[in-house]
Amino acid sequence: MKSKYELHPALMNNTYPLKIRIQKQSSNGYIHWHENLEMLYFLEGECNVINGNEELFVKSGEIVIFNSEAVHYLKAKDNPCKYIIVQLDTTYFEAMGFNISDSNIKKIINDQEIGAILKNALTEQENALPYYQESVKAMMMEVLVIIFRKYLEEDTKSNELSNKLKLIKKVAKYVKRHYDEELTVERISEECGYSRFYISKTFKEITGFTVVWYINAARIEKAKSLLKNGDLSMGEIALQCGFGNQSYFGKVFKRIENISPHEYKAKNRH
Repeated sequence: MKSKYELHPALMNNTYPLKIRIQKQSSNGYIHWHENLEMLYFLEGECNVINGNEELFVKSGEIVIFNSEAVHYLKAKDNPCKYIIVQLDTTYFEAMGFNISDSNIKKIINDQEIGAILKNALTEQENALPYYQESVKAMMMEVLVIIFRKYLEEDTKSNELSNKLKLIKKVAKYVKRHYDEELTVERISEECGYSRFYISKTFKEITGFTVVWYINAARIEKAKSLLKNGDLSMGEIALQCGFGNQSYFGKVFKRIENISPHEYKAKNRH
């Protein structure tokens, strides 16, 4: 059975039900959502973040919190941003008493205490001394205590907005499953049961991007994986990712990633 969520792969287990790592972002992210709680602690740079139905400007020292099931992604600026990303398993931490699924946590905070804990947790994980997993889990519990004491808000999301977010998720899921096929807004509208106009308008309103842009972004995400890990030709990658020809693939790739597929492959080959 397929999950209704965009799950973090290879993330959740009872031994170490979290991920924490450093990440740099120099291009637009990928629209997604998931059941788990996610935090980004920005160390350098600045960017715009789509978090649910809001676009937030985030700078160094601030923490963005993505609530369970919130549609989100990053919109990069000219200079790359660097942040600590933390992903916490909902099931595990709810068993510890934190109701992540039904809580509405403030979307952006500036809390030096939490920031210091996240830095310490990352260092603990990187050093990997005996019992480091227990230590990091304890730190994440401390972070959640602070968040649930200081940053819970009322959920004021309207039914209309909730329905729009559900539609965005449905469109995104359909594109992700059919990116390698001939895919149009008309086909998506037939699948989702809404008019082409309504889907286009709603998608743009919530995400800031067109459906066509998202289709191309989904295809480029797959292409990036093939460029890094496979030995296919550019023409083969273009066809496998739903592009009609290599020339168009190259143009779209450069428009989204700001470098050509050949340059990307040279920089990212394992």
